[in-house]
Amino acid sequence: VVPEDSLFVFNSDWRMAQITNADRLASFVDDVLEYTGKSKVDIYALSHGGQLAATYLYYYGTQAKVDNALLNVPAIGGTTIATGLLNGETKFDMDQISRFAGVLLHTEADLRWLGKILPGDFLNGLISAVFSEVFLPLALNYGCIWDFLPMDTYPEFKEKYLNNPLIHGERIALHDKMHYDFMANMSKGLKAAQEAGVNIYIMSNYGTPLGTGEAIDSDFVIDTAST
Repeated sequence: VVPEDSLFVFNSDWRMAQITNADRLASFVDDVLEYTGKSKVDIYALSHGGQLAATYLYYYGTQAKVDNALLNVPAIGGTTIATGLLNGETKFDMDQISRFAGVLLHTEADLRWLGKILPGDFLNGLISAVFSEVFLPLALNYGCIWDFLPMDTYPEFKEKYLNNPLIHGERIALHDKMHYDFMANMSKGLKAAQEAGVNIYIMSNYGTPLGTGEAIDSDFVIDTAST
């Protein structure tokens, strides 16, 4: 649909806070405009990228360098899965995870046969162990995980894991800004971008439980309410 010479891909860095990624995206947009000689870009962003694009529009949208922005299931308000990961209480629903994997791989293949071959408790225990022993220690250092935390649970985990201002001061400032500025006032910021001429469209899936099996309207990962 989009000609190859008009398509530019920005890769967000999951290790960084979204505030930092938004600054990088702003520079990328400037580079694209300079390279193409155009005055505006269109943005398509998905999930974590949707949160990034919304953050960019919040802080840079009034510069009117974006014509259309389509945010597909953006984690604007975070996701409850991040809360579960950090408190170690996440249990995975293998049926939902298998369905999600099929969607992610762009295949109609039904991967739910895994749950029929291997006991659900075994798979769940295996995944939970990998997350707690391998993923969690890394996740605590990844900015994206902290910015995935909803506003209501962020203070609890900040107090628990980012409790040394001498070590975590810079990170605390970035994640505080994300939660107490962007998340707390995002409607106002996005409306300001709209008033500057940006057409903002948001798509939000519904009717699918979270990958953890919780009956929360979602797209497997991002709560519909967070979008």
